[in-house]
Amino acid sequence: SAVCLAVFNLSCLLLSAHTARTRIGSIEVVKDDPALTFLEKHVTPGEEIFAYPYCSQYYFFTSTTNPTPYSILVYRYNTPSQFQEVVRILDRRKVKYVLWDRTFRADMVSIFPTASWDPPGGLIIEPYFESHYKVVWEENGVRIMERREDVHRSEEHTSELQSPCN
Repeated sequence: SAVCLAVFNLSCLLLSAHTARTRIGSIEVVKDDPALTFLEKHVTPGEEIFAYPYCSQYYFFTSTTNPTPYSILVYRYNTPSQFQEVVRILDRRKVKYVLWDRTFRADMVSIFPTASWDPPGGLIIEPYFESHYKVVWEENGVRIMERREDVHRSEEHTSELQSPCN
């Protein structure tokens, strides 16, 4: 009966799948991904985006690139210095869009309820997102954030003030 149930469930999934078009071609999906749709409309192929903590499929389907060396960035898996490196890269390269899957942590807590998910030194990347990006799209715990224009101007103004030539 377990095999019959598995075959039935798989059949239902296959019958409900439909074709979705992406930059890499057509794929079969059970449901559309509105985050993917947003990125395809607002990001050009080859552009850098950052998907946090782990959403590497978006780089592939949108033909974008990850500006960091990390395909996954999770507290207690990656080191605080790796988080700080990502912040420096995002800041230096002024990456326009970040995709932040806020459900990842809750999902991990439900799978591993006794594990400690709080970073020992405090949050690093989330405060950076909140201060340097604004939410331009959000659904089901997934946010797409765009780099704030006022951050660009204030950083340029600060660097002008600190210039030894002034």
